[in-house]
Amino acid sequence: MKKETVKINKAALCFSNVGSLISLSAKEEGKQRSIAMTLYSGKLIKGHWYWGDLAIDTSGIKMAKKNIPILEDHETSKKIGFGAFATNDKHELVATENTFVDTPFATEFQRLSDQGFPYEASLSGRPTKIQRLMEKEEAEVNGFTMKGPGTIWRESVLKEGSIVTFGADSHTKSAAMAENEEFDMEVNETSIKKDKEVVMDLIKLKAEHPALYEEVISLGVKQAETTFAPVKANLETQVTSLTAERDKLKETNTSSEERLLKLEKISALQAEKAIELRADGLVSAKLSGSKVPKRLHVKVRKQLNHQAFVKDNVLDEVAFLAAIDTELKDWASEEGTDGSESDVLGMSFTKAGETELSEKGADDIVNRMLKSTGQTVQ
Repeated sequence: MKKETVKINKAALCFSNVGSLISLSAKEEGKQRSIAMTLYSGKLIKGHWYWGDLAIDTSGIKMAKKNIPILEDHETSKKIGFGAFATNDKHELVATENTFVDTPFATEFQRLSDQGFPYEASLSGRPTKIQRLMEKEEAEVNGFTMKGPGTIWRESVLKEGSIVTFGADSHTKSAAMAENEEFDMEVNETSIKKDKEVVMDLIKLKAEHPALYEEVISLGVKQAETTFAPVKANLETQVTSLTAERDKLKETNTSSEERLLKLEKISALQAEKAIELRADGLVSAKLSGSKVPKRLHVKVRKQLNHQAFVKDNVLDEVAFLAAIDTELKDWASEEGTDGSESDVLGMSFTKAGETELSEKGADDIVNRMLKSTGQTVQ
């Protein structure tokens, strides 16, 4: 067993099992919702781009701290929550308890999960002791026999768990994941063949055989695309369905708004008509009991504008009635007593020699005629 200090790309320390979907507990009044997530199934991770075939011995996993962060896509700026994780009797690393934090990422995760979005679980860890298996070598781990070549993390530290969209291959696209992390680990190479077969990892391969390195990476990318093609197609189908549903909801909302505006218009017109009818009724009642000749009722109505007495869609009847009374005083006939049409005032001319009208008498007659027709007497 030897100890060595290594610099490894952070993306090489993140893992996700294909199909490791996350589920969210149902909403219950007064209860905190929880995430059911399996960070690692305990089974073999085939063809990892850095480690090759890999298994993590779950009996050797330690927690970096009591509460392990739960992030989105392993980004420290995208906090979802925190919780405790443990290994069960199936050699699975699962969440035993967790708590959401108050962030937009946590809110969005819950909302999209409720809509059926298929998030996956991923872990970020750091090996402290590894075992390298050569061709045809075997080792027991997590209840199964692993055949070489490959790597086993015999001891490791869990740093955080993440919810991700496409699993492990998404990490390589992150700027933060492109950084290197340096740490010490023990390497068990006691089973290396006596002919001192050269062990080639990707770092050494890239430095000594760049063309071959590019070919290996290209093959890895193609394999990942083939593996995740069904998952991607399923997600695209769901996105299309959700988009269509969103567009339908928008159309329904627009139609509802249009109907609401029509109802508001009808209601406003009905209220206005009711006020107009009420005002007309008050004028009619006052006119019928007044001394104003019926032939002048139409002209009187033109002088009365009920709109001036409407406030907040309510007719001020007291003020309007007072205005009607004031107007009727100007129109009431001095001759009629029962509301019937009064006699039309006139004047006659006397023959020569008869008593002629005095100037004051003539003025009185003119004034009375003007007043009976609604004219202002100057």
